[in-house]
Amino acid sequence: MMEFFEININIFEINALVRIEKKLTNLYKLLNIFPKAKTKNFSAGVIEIHSSRLRELKVSQDWQKAIISGPDLNNIDDHFNQMGLLMFIIRFIGLHLTKKGIFLLHGSSVLSENGKVLFFGDDGQSKAKTLSSLELALKSNKYIGDELCFYHSKTKKIHGFSFVPIHIRPEVERHLIIEHNFSFPLNTNRSRAGFFIKPSEIFKYVPNAKLDTIIYTHFAKQERVEKLSLDEAYKSLKICMLAHFLKLLNPCLDHLQFLHRKDSTRDVFYPRNLLENLENKLNMSSLIKKTAQEIPSYKISLKQPCNLTHLLPF
Repeated sequence: MMEFFEININIFEINALVRIEKKLTNLYKLLNIFPKAKTKNFSAGVIEIHSSRLRELKVSQDWQKAIISGPDLNNIDDHFNQMGLLMFIIRFIGLHLTKKGIFLLHGSSVLSENGKVLFFGDDGQSKAKTLSSLELALKSNKYIGDELCFYHSKTKKIHGFSFVPIHIRPEVERHLIIEHNFSFPLNTNRSRAGFFIKPSEIFKYVPNAKLDTIIYTHFAKQERVEKLSLDEAYKSLKICMLAHFLKLLNPCLDHLQFLHRKDSTRDVFYPRNLLENLENKLNMSSLIKKTAQEIPSYKISLKQPCNLTHLLPF
């Protein structure tokens, strides 16, 4: 019979109980970086992590229990383990945070040189979210978060996690070295998926800030800046706010795949029926529209990433 460590995790006053098989001591230490719950009211349910022959990610139909299992989970130097587990836990708790008006966005957040707080989001076709944020951080030296950022609709603040690393894929690394002569810290760990480096190791980490603008970057032969209409902003933001949950419930949609220990930069298509069903189940439509009204959104088409700072609409 398995024995488990237990960690009571709290994110924005939503609690989840994480049960970790006792032989996974390295994993237990890794997950202790999460904020701890002061009460045992586990409104986000239970997450169980244990060893098994095959890798599996499961979420119950009522979203009250999740299971992560697989071989060699105690190897947290393996970034497919480390990032896969962090993303799964944050996404699972994020599902329950939507009822508090707190949304998990897919993309990267940064401060510009003039102090504007920007979020580079996923509209289903946008590119270079991380690279766009890095282009600005190289000038401002201030970074909020990559991949997993929460937006609090009441405070209008965007929040990052100090322990969630920036994922710098090989093509981003080449761009930073060739175009910016950027050098990474000597202790940076490389994997076949690229670099994973904490924001504070290369920039000043900013835990949260009031969001000014959402930007969706695209590559095109003709450069242009378009402010999105309310309808366009709503459609783009819907994808940005639901993408992580679609990947939680449909792991095949992930670029960085825990199940198959592989990474890709392929285009991901989010089925419209899945988006609409999830939006309805989470009752998010009115809050997405409200956020689209409150935060201006832009589509920026670029020939190359270095041109981004010259095209910003402020």
